[in-house]
Amino acid sequence: MQNPLISIIIPTYNRAYIISETLDSIIAQTYAYWECIVVDDGSDDNTSEVMKAYCECDNRIQYHKRPENIIKGASSCRNYGIKRSEGEYIQFLDSDDVLNKVKLEEQINVITKADKFSIATCKWGRFSNVQNLFSNFKNEYISYKDFDNGSDLLKSFAINREFFPVSVYLISRVLLDKSGHWNEKLSNNDDGELFVRILLETNKIFFVKKSKFFYRQNNNEKLSHLDNNQKIESAIESWKLIEEHLLNKAKKFEELLYVKNAKMYIYNEIKSNHSGIIKAHKLFFKEEIKHYSFLNRLKRKLF
Repeated sequence: MQNPLISIIIPTYNRAYIISETLDSIIAQTYAYWECIVVDDGSDDNTSEVMKAYCECDNRIQYHKRPENIIKGASSCRNYGIKRSEGEYIQFLDSDDVLNKVKLEEQINVITKADKFSIATCKWGRFSNVQNLFSNFKNEYISYKDFDNGSDLLKSFAINREFFPVSVYLISRVLLDKSGHWNEKLSNNDDGELFVRILLETNKIFFVKKSKFFYRQNNNEKLSHLDNNQKIESAIESWKLIEEHLLNKAKKFEELLYVKNAKMYIYNEIKSNHSGIIKAHKLFFKEEIKHYSFLNRLKRKLF
């Protein structure tokens, strides 16, 4: 059987100081049949010089600048990378994260034995520097196992309050195309919204124990923190879409619990300083508002 090509798609912005660690982990892969497509979202550091050196050393690496007619953002860059890619399988990766050297080989060996609507997952953990990759590794997740379909993985996430970052997955282009690409209107939880769509189309999930993904912990730069109105609004919109996807295709309590957990988290994060946003989305937060209203009434009666 011919070795299928894996397209590794990386958006980047001003990561000249660190992207080499990501690229080095790709070059070190034991699976050689990959292309790496880096899409620059308008960096004003020396990213282009760093990328030029890597492209000259390894012709499997491509560097593209986001065209001016394409909206700025990581999701837009990923979609552009998808269009420029040729691989049968897709690996999404951020420009500061790292793969262990067998990540692709171990996953592709498993996933190619199944149909194109299957996904491979792996272990993951956070790190702050490459000298200490296992400093905060998630060794024991209940969701580290095979699942008969994507809905069962979502149920596991909900019940056990777990999640997988996007780079844990290796997916086929066929599955991605059927599910739809990145939502370019979202700036927060765009990966969560995409992978709910993907998981709802997935026939089988294979957990690959030897593959590992390392997510760089940098509290100052990660976009997922709800520290301004734009991020909060985008997070709420993403979960509205996720709820809609699940209601259309799932409708089981455990899957809807996945959204309920997220609503409660967002509500707790923003209720003190962003009451106006909660009021604007009172239907979305209906149950959370009711819950806290009951608790407040109970406190007044008791104290």
